Amino acid sequence: MKPLDRAVFWIEFVMRHKGAKHLRPASYDLTWVQYHSLDVIGFLLACVASATFVITKCCLLCYQKFAKPGTKKKRE
Repeated sequence: MKPLDRAVFWIEFVMRHKGAKHLRPASYDLTWVQYHSLDVIGFLLACVASATFVITKCCLLCYQKFAKPGTKKKRE
């Protein structure tokens, strides 16, 4: 049997039996949110935002503690 004949047979077989559920990709059964991985993107954005907030607060705390603006001593 030639490859083209075999391909035609299987295409006709699928058409004759109203599709083949086992040949569909798994993404066919996913919701829109799962398909686009919006939950993962949201989690990663929350992690980045939290890390940025913590780093900013640490930098401000270090600046206030070590730089101490306004406490310069005047020379006489």
